[in-house]
Amino acid sequence: MQPPCPWRATPSVQPRAVPPRLRPQKLPKQLGLASISLAAVLRRITCRAAKDQSSRRMVESLKRQISRLEEENRQLRELIDVSPAEQPKVVDGKLEEAGHFVFPKADLPFPLDALRLVPPSQSERFRQAEGDWISLFRNAAPYIASFRGGCVVVHLPSFILEDDMRDTFRGLMEDVAFCSLLGLQMVLVTSIEGRLWRRLRESEMPPSDGLGVKVGNGLKGIVMDEEAMRCAKQEAGFARVEVESAVTAGFEKRNLSNKGLGSASAGLFSVRGAVSVISSTNFFTASPMGVRDGVDFMYAGVVRSVNSDLLQRQLQEGGIVSMTPLGSSPGGEVFYVSSEELAAKVASNLGAIKLVYITKGQCLVDTRQSRIIAGMQAHDARALLQMLESGEGLTSAEERSSDWFCDFVRSLRLLVGSVSPKGVRRGHLVHAFPGSLLQEFYTTDGSGTCVAQDVYQGLGCAALADAASILELLAADGHELQLEAVEASCAAGEFFVWRRDEVVLGCGQLVAHVSEGLVAELRHLSCAQG
Repeated sequence: MQPPCPWRATPSVQPRAVPPRLRPQKLPKQLGLASISLAAVLRRITCRAAKDQSSRRMVESLKRQISRLEEENRQLRELIDVSPAEQPKVVDGKLEEAGHFVFPKADLPFPLDALRLVPPSQSERFRQAEGDWISLFRNAAPYIASFRGGCVVVHLPSFILEDDMRDTFRGLMEDVAFCSLLGLQMVLVTSIEGRLWRRLRESEMPPSDGLGVKVGNGLKGIVMDEEAMRCAKQEAGFARVEVESAVTAGFEKRNLSNKGLGSASAGLFSVRGAVSVISSTNFFTASPMGVRDGVDFMYAGVVRSVNSDLLQRQLQEGGIVSMTPLGSSPGGEVFYVSSEELAAKVASNLGAIKLVYITKGQCLVDTRQSRIIAGMQAHDARALLQMLESGEGLTSAEERSSDWFCDFVRSLRLLVGSVSPKGVRRGHLVHAFPGSLLQEFYTTDGSGTCVAQDVYQGLGCAALADAASILELLAADGHELQLEAVEASCAAGEFFVWRRDEVVLGCGQLVAHVSEGLVAELRHLSCAQG
């Protein structure tokens, strides 16, 4: 039996820490490894020191070497002044990785000899061009203040999700995110009609001949069986993911070195995290269409009710609500409804200030001026709808049978039915291109056609606050008048103005003369350019 070791050399040796900044020099690392290896050898041979006296001398020699290495490590740490938190640790005899190199923070000194103080007479040539953004921002300010907190329902047609419309789709979603940041409560209703119709045709689903009933927006003669409903759920999931990812992606940052290669995005910051998109099938309930013309349409349905309370809670929390035309019944069944009718009912129930239908580009044009009609009253839109449906010479028979004509008439019919004193304030038909929503909402002329319940544009008596705008219009036509004279004429009721969205675009002055009879003299008549 071996006697126990009379003594055990347990040198209190701590492996030296090597600062990360000196690793590339290799010297500290070699020293640290040498210290570790010597300590391991020392532990192995001390147990045998009792038998061999010569081993004791070897142990003493190793102790002296270890002490020397520790002193060198201490001097090295003092030289480079490394804090203990920055020192790498030793795990199982190996140096732990220190991680990424921490770059120091320092400001870049500006060369003072390159500075020059320029007098006011020479500063103009160093100033950058401002462009027309100041006037645009000032004109948009009243709309921003008026619309803040209002609800806007936007219907997105299915063609906007096609691959060739990807840039347009992203631009529209940037507009939606920007409107949300400006205080609008946005609701998006996305159609899946086009993609679903194409999948059903590719699957060679036999249509029911002789049926005049349309499922959804325009799937004429299609019975929504389980296979068709499975395709509809897949397309609804695709639309939901596309909308959520495009809205939360925010504004696209362009490389500043690519100026002139394309139109840059309006924003230079990201809104990811600033806006959130909420999607759910619980925002409305659906009921089946049932049996029509002797045919059971199975999972084709209509909108039954809208959960306005749930929608308002989500909107008040700052979220953007995304909806697809798939709604569940109280019994838990899912039905496919018309996305356009869904958008109209959601807007009416929420009392939205705007209901927007994105179009393919069809628009109303005033042939006298070759300009898009910016807006019309609701009663004029009803009269136009009757003319379009009756086909009284506005379009040819070929145009009336086209898809774009039917889509426009359907959207106009829903707008006319939704715009009312207790419903939607204004309806919009807007062409799909990046920036169209911002142009329609925050400019006087807009980008499409507005159907308004209130007075969108018209003539009226000038108020005293309109004197500055009247003076500006008259000065543009060469009339030299003083502001005091214009204010006096406005107070006397002599000036009348043409307004569009409370913006004075034209003015005139009628002065009454009493002689043998009442005579009115038209002294001034002016209109804004364009």
